[in-house]
Amino acid sequence: MGGSRELADTCVLRLERVTKRYRQGPRELTVLREVDLSLWPGELLVVLGPSGSGKTTLLNLMGGLDRVSTGHIRFGELDLATATAAQLTHYRRHHVGFVFQFFNLVPNLTAYENVELAAYLVEQPLPVDDLLEQFGLADRKTHFPAQLSGGEQQRVAIARAVVKRPALLLCDEPTGALDYETAKDVLGLIQELPERFGTTVVLVTHNQAIATIGHRVIRLRSGEVVAVSRNETPLAASELIW
Repeated sequence: MGGSRELADTCVLRLERVTKRYRQGPRELTVLREVDLSLWPGELLVVLGPSGSGKTTLLNLMGGLDRVSTGHIRFGELDLATATAAQLTHYRRHHVGFVFQFFNLVPNLTAYENVELAAYLVEQPLPVDDLLEQFGLADRKTHFPAQLSGGEQQRVAIARAVVKRPALLLCDEPTGALDYETAKDVLGLIQELPERFGTTVVLVTHNQAIATIGHRVIRLRSGEVVAVSRNETPLAASELIW
């Protein structure tokens, strides 16, 4: 996180005055307001906030799943705010991985096939067998999701996201459906991803303790960034207590 990361051309994703509004009948609801944020290569950024603070909306905008009302989100020369549908599809397919709270695995595909399905989307995916072995799933690759524990399913989901070599990995409450010990194991895996694969990870959570594992922490309240802090020495996920 040295001075070189202040250079605009090394920024993975830059949000400039991003605002998102939704209309509810006659009312217009502002979910995010004037968010400025830069994401840097190989960092783990934790987005912390209570329910309704705009965390998931922010993640969806970063991932090209939704569009800003005003402002800009720049990925290299691409502005997600003005990109065509085809450009957004290409962006999601080649540059972004998603990890969700409830895994979203294809139930009639094995662990291997779930990851292989994502590998087909890109020209130079990581080797599926090697990835599953690294994630402790070598002996579970022929099992279907229903035959796997929650922690194993989430590891498959992370492998599916990482196999594309994404520049950006977006994790929405990835341990929300897991028990305490399993959650720490999965967080430990996520914490290793920036160094292991060079991807930038954004982890959304309402859990204050999890903020300590990130390089930086963005705190949201009522759609606004109210604080940005840096963890000079992030805590190992195995040491978390909540």
